[in-house]
Amino acid sequence: MSTVSEIFRVRPWLGKVLTLPAGYRAVLDFHNIESIETDAGEHVWIIDPSMLAHLSRSALKERRLADLERTVNALLESTTTEIESLRPLRQLARRWGGGPWMAYANALTALTRLKHDEGKAVEVRSLVEDLYTALSPDGGLAGEEAPFAITENFTTLYRNHWRVGAAEVLEGLLAPGSGQHAALLFQRAVLASDAGDHAGTVEALRRSVAIEPRSPTLWFLLGTALLEASTLEETPTVLLDPAGEIVEAFDRALTLLDVRDTLTVDHCVRALDHRYLRADWTLVDLLRKRTVALRDVGRLDEALASANRLVAAAPDEPRSWEILGTVLFELSRHDDVINAYSAAIGCSVQAPPEHSILARHFASPWYNRAAVYALLGQRAEAIADLRQALAVAPSWAEVVLFDERFKGLTADGELQRLVEEGRAAAQACQQQNLDDG
Repeated sequence: MSTVSEIFRVRPWLGKVLTLPAGYRAVLDFHNIESIETDAGEHVWIIDPSMLAHLSRSALKERRLADLERTVNALLESTTTEIESLRPLRQLARRWGGGPWMAYANALTALTRLKHDEGKAVEVRSLVEDLYTALSPDGGLAGEEAPFAITENFTTLYRNHWRVGAAEVLEGLLAPGSGQHAALLFQRAVLASDAGDHAGTVEALRRSVAIEPRSPTLWFLLGTALLEASTLEETPTVLLDPAGEIVEAFDRALTLLDVRDTLTVDHCVRALDHRYLRADWTLVDLLRKRTVALRDVGRLDEALASANRLVAAAPDEPRSWEILGTVLFELSRHDDVINAYSAAIGCSVQAPPEHSILARHFASPWYNRAAVYALLGQRAEAIADLRQALAVAPSWAEVVLFDERFKGLTADGELQRLVEEGRAAAQACQQQNLDDG
């Protein structure tokens, strides 16, 4: 009894533990109650972030890694009331066994939460710096391989719009040339894409695929980024390789299809699920873009072979036949062009979409077949197709008089009337969108 009395005399706060209701427990260290949590592990009370950061630094210094992980996880929870948003991080820590990498990521996340509370952020910033030093190549934890959890941690941070913190999680800590390094560079491409930085996106993807050239996804995304950049009015010369880098990227992706989703970086792309740099592309997506790239660089025989393969792979998609039509037009095979556009129209059995941009794509086969008919001097057919195209998407009226294929009909009264009616309808639609918006 005297021993118990002495314990309570020296640590009187232990009496508080005895008052906890059933289903709750206290997490203690030698000096403090660190937190109170339920049997399920949910915290209901936690000590100050500065103290938790101090305890974490002590655990790191003494290489008590289990204590380090526990206190930094508690630190992360102490900086937010959004417990649900933290649940994925805690699940990752359990799934992958945690460790100093997860501690670093969680400490950095906590620091981003304390950016407006400098008093508490000081100790946490020191913890982040200590962890960074320890995990760097010359640090005490050098050689510790970053688990895949760190990539998923980035994904969680990114989805919660903590993008600056997300970008910093891995910076400078991954072994150059590793699969994780390739994944980091992909994440850098994502951040550049979100910022509208086409050069930054391309450069990051180039560096990533140089590290992991076995990834068809990286090659496909690089080709896609380059193809998009090539359509810009002012494309920096650094983006484009006159030797045909775009085609090469798609060709490499085509030869590597069988190894999709087998690499760390592929898992990273899929986990992030970015709206543009996605992992769910298909063979049809690849053939479509590869055909366009071959056509654009003038390799028309290869483009035709690719377009025929595209049609064979997706014969029910109007876009497949349209792309074939554009290649055939470049080859001056006009009768075959009309047949291709007719096949595209035959695939368009659903009702026209209401959205103006989607409607324009829907009407594209009619407009382009009309243009070819006009080029061939087949007035009645051209007028009929143009009327159909403008009825679905009046915005096509803006380009008719500038389209060289319609040059022979620009003075035609009925064509001019259709164009004026289309322009008026397009302006009315635009005004309606402004009123609704």
